[in-house]
Amino acid sequence: MDMLDKRPLPQIMADKIIDLIESKKLLPGERLPSEQELMKELNVGRGTIREAIKSLVSRNIVEIRRGVGTFVAKKTGVVEDPLGFSFINNKNKLVKDSMDVRLLLEPSIAKWAARNATDSEILEIIELSHKIEIAILNDEDYSDLDVEFHTKIANSSRNLVVENLIPILTTNIRSLIDVTHAVLKEHTILSHKKIANAIKERDEELAEQLMKEHIEMNQKYLDKSF
Repeated sequence: MDMLDKRPLPQIMADKIIDLIESKKLLPGERLPSEQELMKELNVGRGTIREAIKSLVSRNIVEIRRGVGTFVAKKTGVVEDPLGFSFINNKNKLVKDSMDVRLLLEPSIAKWAARNATDSEILEIIELSHKIEIAILNDEDYSDLDVEFHTKIANSSRNLVVENLIPILTTNIRSLIDVTHAVLKEHTILSHKKIANAIKERDEELAEQLMKEHIEMNQKYLDKSF
């Protein structure tokens, strides 16, 4: 393992699992090695493997089939950047334009999640908001958790089109955190909590409004920064 890599261990292992998928030439829909096999091959514990897999699920690289195993995702394979955002040179405009798209989409997605999320999905959304708070307070990288939070809300909306738009959201979130992290910590903690609670209470209109306010606050700061 590269001792100079300062990223959290689950993030490093997520990249190694991608390397494994590519080296074994696994195709979309094919099964990954078992959790035990991954632990042995990568020489890490069960918790690290599970966190790495959760990260890959949030990025649409793998999918979990309960009681069966983990499989290469059918829709995106190992492509993390299916829309080619990494090849756009003007990153500032990319972030701002992506925020415009998020403002159109995510308030409605939050509304649908309040209507359609299962009880277990709601618990996961609330748990993710807590994990984000802890990471921010400890001054840790929370980008993967933030991606997972918004991805879980999107998946809970039960809208099939939204699932294909998740890469737009995740790319933007990682870029946005790079710009706003130092300034909007308190806003991020509070807004995620409020959104999660509105979904828990099945308050569709409030979930929609809170998500709108959350994105608009980020937009306002971006306008000042660029």
